[in-house]
Amino acid sequence: MILAFLIIAGIIKAYTYRLVLEKNKLERLVAERTQEILQQKEEIQVQAEHLKDANERILLKNAELEAQKNEIESQKNKLEESNATMNTLFSVIAHDLRNPISIMVNFMGILLSDFDSMDRKKVATYIEELNRLALNTYNLLENLLDWSKSQMGSISCNFKPVNLKSLVVQNVELVQGKIDQKKLSLKVQIPEGCIVSADENMLHTIVRNLISNALKYTHDNGEILIYTEFKESTCYLSVKDNGIGISSELKGKLFRADREATTPGIHNERGSGLGLILCKTFAEQMGGNIMVESQPGLGSTFTVTLKLEGNA
Repeated sequence: MILAFLIIAGIIKAYTYRLVLEKNKLERLVAERTQEILQQKEEIQVQAEHLKDANERILLKNAELEAQKNEIESQKNKLEESNATMNTLFSVIAHDLRNPISIMVNFMGILLSDFDSMDRKKVATYIEELNRLALNTYNLLENLLDWSKSQMGSISCNFKPVNLKSLVVQNVELVQGKIDQKKLSLKVQIPEGCIVSADENMLHTIVRNLISNALKYTHDNGEILIYTEFKESTCYLSVKDNGIGISSELKGKLFRADREATTPGIHNERGSGLGLILCKTFAEQMGGNIMVESQPGLGSTFTVTLKLEGNA
């Protein structure tokens, strides 16, 4: 019995020892495997960081390329606009400026050669026409000079308090002869104490062109109203006429140098389209805007936004 017990105990001890050896072996394998997994995890994390950095660099590069693309597109648009501007300028010089001067030269030639044989009424007619052409040419030259300066960036805004009604009346008086000739009713409904903060020269150019436009496209015996409306710190100056009006298609081209947007006046007066482009340019430089409401046959209303003095 004792021998049997000793044999059994030896077997159990041997089996137990074997189990311990297997356990130790498994623990070593688990430890080694765990170490490998941890090492692989660290490698994966490092690779992930590298990928993240690479992705960020790619995103940054894409952003730079997008910015460069936008800059190139912007430069392209500016170049196209500049080319259109130059084409418009040359077109005006070649046609709208040359034609009236050519007519004036012809009239002067007729007057010089036939003056003694002409009656006073015919001479007066020629002189009246020469005066009209000279005024139109002068206004066109004024617009060309102002526009050229604005394109070269040599005009800066010099804000100061301006009495709006006084300025408008001054510009109305300049064309009073034309108003009387067409027998127009022109009314100015602006409060005496309306003071705006604006560049006076720019505002003169805007008002002069809007009044000239209304005169050109209003029928004889027609009506023109120049009035103001107010909202908070903004003054809305409007020039309204009951003339021929503007089509929807033409309205979209009015303030663009790269689009042909001129229509002969009631008496076939020619226009360059520069006047309204100048109005928009100067209105925006003064922090405002210009809008138009019009329907063919019902007239037009051009409105410029200005800052009231003390709120600019």
